[in-house]
Amino acid sequence: MKALSEVKKEEIRKLHGQGFTHRQIARMAKVSAGSVSYALQRRTKEQNKACNIPQSLWDEWDILHERYGKKHKK
Repeated sequence: MKALSEVKKEEIRKLHGQGFTHRQIARMAKVSAGSVSYALQRRTKEQNKACNIPQSLWDEWDILHERYGKKHKK
């Protein structure tokens, strides 16, 4: 999974400013809900390093959460 571009982050911030929910923004911007949260945090690279969790694990979390995090209808 590649990093969000600055253009995409700005689009996400604009939609958030218009009052859309994270899930709505994710659908409109064609990104994961986790990417929306990440873009809205505005964390610096130094803050991300302090977290000590590799980005690859966050990416895997987003993928699994999208796949299994929603309630399945029967």
